[in-house]
Amino acid sequence: MGLSSGIFGIFLLDESPECVDKILKNLFRKSLMHKMLSFLFCFFAIILLSCARVPDAIDSPSLKVDYSIENNSEVFTVFFSGGLRNENSDIVFSEVTGSADFYVKGNSQPVERISFYLKEIMPFETGIIEAEEARTKESITGFLGLMELDRSQIVSDGTSGGFFPEPGSVTLSNLKFKKIPINKYIRGKVNEENK
Repeated sequence: MGLSSGIFGIFLLDESPECVDKILKNLFRKSLMHKMLSFLFCFFAIILLSCARVPDAIDSPSLKVDYSIENNSEVFTVFFSGGLRNENSDIVFSEVTGSADFYVKGNSQPVERISFYLKEIMPFETGIIEAEEARTKESITGFLGLMELDRSQIVSDGTSGGFFPEPGSVTLSNLKFKKIPINKYIRGKVNEENK
């Protein structure tokens, strides 16, 4: 519309080649400026996304082990919970996967690992991890050692009760997620509701 009205204005105001040239240069300059601004906006958006603060620790980790008999076999169910913080103001973490690695003193390798999944973590919120894994009597030994528990006591009581690992004994690993700008996330939610 700007181009057609500008050209129409040429014939109304002045038909001289100098005037035509001046108006066309002005239109080109505006178009070029628009392209430059769009490029700069995209560039800075990429920079902001790449500089997003990434979670590096699990807050308030806790463990519990329950005992049961299923199909004539002993089953030890490990429950793990903790928090994963999103300290960004404009980024949503989506499809979050990772692992909690458990260490004991004097061991440089994790004695146990439990995987988790979170659908999303909104800006300035803490996503709550709630993961569980079923273990056999052979594969539960690492957790029992970590929690300093006797297997016969869990079998007798049916549960270990809550256990809170020492600071530094749980680390975050294999963290993967999608970064979604909050405005794009909101637009997507609005479009879903309007379908």
